[in-house]
Amino acid sequence: MNMMQLNSNFQLLAAHKWSLKLAGLILTGICSQTALACPNITSDPANNVGRVSIPGSYPETVFFCKQNFAPTNLTFKPNPNTILPGGSQSISMGSTVQTFPIQSSIQLQGFTPSNLNINLNTGNLSALFPNSGGYKNSPSLFNFYTKIAYVSSCLSAPRGGNQYELLKNYLRDNPNIFTLIGQSSAPQRVNSSPQDIVVFKNAQLINQNNPAQKIIADVTLYHANQNVADAFFNTGFLLPKYCWLGVGARVDLKNMNLSNTGNYDITIAVNTQ
Repeated sequence: MNMMQLNSNFQLLAAHKWSLKLAGLILTGICSQTALACPNITSDPANNVGRVSIPGSYPETVFFCKQNFAPTNLTFKPNPNTILPGGSQSISMGSTVQTFPIQSSIQLQGFTPSNLNINLNTGNLSALFPNSGGYKNSPSLFNFYTKIAYVSSCLSAPRGGNQYELLKNYLRDNPNIFTLIGQSSAPQRVNSSPQDIVVFKNAQLINQNNPAQKIIADVTLYHANQNVADAFFNTGFLLPKYCWLGVGARVDLKNMNLSNTGNYDITIAVNTQ
């Protein structure tokens, strides 16, 4: 099992000022420093996620490898206006002064702060991982491949036809290739989008220091390199060609409490054979 970790840091800054930082998909390891480059491969990766059946032919191995990223490529840091209409704000209660010691509780009446609704429904709190730095500018975390004859096209190979659709459909048919460690949210195939592959609904980003505190999000794994013109690798004359499907992660925040500050983590794993 090969794992990556998504850290999100939600932090309350000063009095009534908010900042959000989703920081880092920290990838850990199947690829050592001496392993083949990824995603630009020249031979079969050491790992695969199974074999996809092709009508009238023998199954095709679906290879897997991952690219390593610097922490700056795995950080989402929106500005305050993204999180809150009007950005960071201070709330004033006038010149009220407490002259007696507070014994147990305070009740405020006639005081209703306005414009403090978090922008959860505008799409602003959606983060892509990685945010940059992918091979050929593709935000691909996980990389999957089929191997075809060097003269064939990845769009119309004699075995299996369009290899990118073949790979996406294989991952959709086998969503448990992906898993969230320590959570009950199971991956679901996505049929409504040509780009999205699987989604974890209502995933939990867990506070590192207080596991009882959580941020709820949908985590979608999607076809990230669909706009790369040559999403394949030729390895030489008469040698195989590898068709490359890059998969990125999109995190859409759905529910959070501004009082629950700290670092929030989620761990996504790819199960290899």
